[in-house]
Amino acid sequence: MATLLAAVLAALITSSVAKRNLRHAAEEAERDRHAQAKLEVRKARREAYATFLTACLKALNKIVTDPEDGGLWESDGDPWDKYRSETRSALHEVLHSQSLVAVEGPGEVIKASEEARRAVQEFRNAKRDYHKPGLEDEEEARERVIDAKEVARKAVNDFAKAARGVLGS
Repeated sequence: MATLLAAVLAALITSSVAKRNLRHAAEEAERDRHAQAKLEVRKARREAYATFLTACLKALNKIVTDPEDGGLWESDGDPWDKYRSETRSALHEVLHSQSLVAVEGPGEVIKASEEARRAVQEFRNAKRDYHKPGLEDEEEARERVIDAKEVARKAVNDFAKAARGVLGS
């Protein structure tokens, strides 16, 4: 009888230890899945943020480039047509990449990306208006371009700061 009781007690202890080990393994697996999911979210956000920031910087660079600098705008046609086409394309990239940021979030980064997108667009509009034929007040238009450029640079930098804050770097 004592042997049977010892065997039952050993089985209960073994069962208890096995349950505890299984519970611990399940908790570890859940923590690993959670950590992996966090890494995937961070990776997707980093990619979306980097794509948006690159698009903004590319657009700013296209906008500030002088269309009448023949070495930069070599083409068979009107350099202004190429300038307009390339800045329009660059703004499309900004808009597209901003939509990726809007999907990834969070709210403060989405807001910063919207502000940067609007500021880059406004800079392009100011530059376009400055180069329109028949400009009435050239000095005022030039000041608007300078101001819009600074606002756009600040907005893009603010986005980068917000993105770094979310990514923790």
